[in-house]
Amino acid sequence: MLKSQGKFKKLEGVLKMATENIPSSAELWQQRLYHHLSSDSESVGVAVFRDATARLGSGSEAALPLWKTLLRYYQANDVHKAEQMFQDGVVQGPAISVPLKTLYIEWLVSTKGGLTIGLECQTRDR
Repeated sequence: MLKSQGKFKKLEGVLKMATENIPSSAELWQQRLYHHLSSDSESVGVAVFRDATARLGSGSEAALPLWKTLLRYYQANDVHKAEQMFQDGVVQGPAISVPLKTLYIEWLVSTKGGLTIGLECQTRDR
């Protein structure tokens, strides 16, 4: 256990140094985010996501894989946070909002059902 914790910390340090030295690398940011989320370090993962999207541009195409990674994590762990994340994403620039709108609709249909969505839309339109 201690040996694996040591490896985790070492990899964490390497990924942090890598993103500090090459802040424009979306792939490195994604690896760092995945590293924290895969060990259920949600709060650190969210901080990495925010830092990464600030450096890459929250609405830039380079940030899309980070949005998708965090969304997958929330879809598996917290439906309410997933929905909030989708809502935050669809108001970003087109590089983020356009792909996320499609994913959001698909997710809504699979989690809430098509009939429910139709009724919610009708209710809001009144």
